[in-house]
Amino acid sequence: MPTLEAARALLAATGLDALWNQREQTVLLGTHLGDRTGFLATWAAFRASAPARARLHFLALDTTAERLGPTRLPDELRPLQAELEPQLRPALDGFHRLHLDQGRVLFTLLRGPAVATLPLLQARVDAFLLEANTADIGWDTVAREFARLASPGAVAVTALPAAAAALAGAGFTTEQSPAGPERAARLRFPGRPASPLRSAPRTALVIGAGLAGSSCAERLAARGWQVTVLERRGEAAAEASGNPSGLLAPILNAAPTPNSRLSHAACLYAARHLAALAREGSAVSFRAGAVLRLARDAKQGKRFQEIIRSHRLPEDFLHWVDAAQASALAGYALQAPGCWFAQGCWVDPASLVRANLTRWGSRIDLALDVTVADLQRRQDNWLALDGRGQVLGEANTVILAAGTGTAALAGAATLPLTAVRGQVSLLPEARGRQLRLAVSGNGFIAPLLGAGHFVGATFQTGDMDPEVRLADHQENLDRAERLLPGFTAGIDAATLQGRVAWRAATPDRLPLAGRLEGLGSHAWVLAGLGARGLSWAPLGAELLAAQINDEPLPVASDIVDALAPGRFIGRTPQATAEE
Repeated sequence: MPTLEAARALLAATGLDALWNQREQTVLLGTHLGDRTGFLATWAAFRASAPARARLHFLALDTTAERLGPTRLPDELRPLQAELEPQLRPALDGFHRLHLDQGRVLFTLLRGPAVATLPLLQARVDAFLLEANTADIGWDTVAREFARLASPGAVAVTALPAAAAALAGAGFTTEQSPAGPERAARLRFPGRPASPLRSAPRTALVIGAGLAGSSCAERLAARGWQVTVLERRGEAAAEASGNPSGLLAPILNAAPTPNSRLSHAACLYAARHLAALAREGSAVSFRAGAVLRLARDAKQGKRFQEIIRSHRLPEDFLHWVDAAQASALAGYALQAPGCWFAQGCWVDPASLVRANLTRWGSRIDLALDVTVADLQRRQDNWLALDGRGQVLGEANTVILAAGTGTAALAGAATLPLTAVRGQVSLLPEARGRQLRLAVSGNGFIAPLLGAGHFVGATFQTGDMDPEVRLADHQENLDRAERLLPGFTAGIDAATLQGRVAWRAATPDRLPLAGRLEGLGSHAWVLAGLGARGLSWAPLGAELLAAQINDEPLPVASDIVDALAPGRFIGRTPQATAEE
């Protein structure tokens, strides 16, 4: 376990203080999160000396089974520890992006064996801080990955002879350390460091003001961009994002597919985003720890328990409960066991959209009742034009995030997006019909944040009927009754209110997130969120923002490929089951 003094000495040997005073972003990779000392010392040094415009990316390899807390920390580090520690739970394997210090510090946690996580990392690293040895780090393999990730002139500092030897074998050259502890080696990767570049104006057009568009605007504005959001309706969240309630809950696939792995990381990221908005005093409406997935039969129950075991899902992420425990959580007599999503939420999506659009004040402009008919490139900028050729907005980057309307925009016609009609039903409040949390299975029942319950939704591909239908109300009631026998007793479907909206879905049930091939430079898309917009949108937008800003990516490279909008080119899209 490194002492604070040793961690500070190693950090000084990197010379990073000079680097983050010259650049807008600096990327540091540490090989041992362990007791957090090295990261907290780096964060404190960054706060003390970096200019306000600077950002620090800290990539932390957490290979240890034990989760140790920092010891003997001075008072100056304790507030940083208090901000970091709650976000490190639950201890779930994979990539996790945390935002600290009001977004100035982006902390990417890579949980799992280094030989498994490092090959999936996409980043250009300025410095490597090798603090402590662990049994599961094979230094020769790790050093080759460091050489792949290193920026020209990147520095590596370590007091571990095995690590220094492996780095030298991977192409790093040893040099005299100007500072640092005795016996510490300082090595440099070949090449001349890039000169700091003057930032070009960072402006973006985002087409669509639903969950996808507002999330993209918020993530770019957090990085200092000026963003204009163009929305064809008269208000934000006017389409599927305007449903009165939605669930944030992970997918339960038996195999560790990109779909399920992304879902787990995305749910945690979205839950942290909601919590951050609430801490800041935003009017976002949600309830945490409030999703229960019931097993429909004993076979599915065994399957759920095997998923929890085989994926090593911690209890504070996903917890198996019997029928009595489920009933106590729900405040209603349930007949089936199931999975309680401790990080799950039910959310008013429109309130999240509004919170995203207002979080960074004047950095986001919202234009309503404007329909983009065409996109044209003029010199270094994109122009959004209406049907008469009038300019609606101009920026150097454009993001298409218009849900089912995305495919109608220039350059997006070949995207395999399908409109899926969904009707939801609103159940009135009644004595004896109360739930403390949302209950899901084949469909879901969620308490409304006002009164009553929200049930749905139907799933009708290619059905463009905008009218609320009695048959669909009855379908929702039947599904709710199968989920919770007796819950809908006495309700007449003909008396119910409801809402119809269309979700944009892809054949493989994964969103489209990345560069829009064929439209030219600086054109991106986030679409095809299907029924999981609350889960996919926040992390999908963070991925786009990281790609656009040439930052370390917040998800594994195979997931980046699985989300790429061009993944269907040259093959016939095949539908896949989500769970």
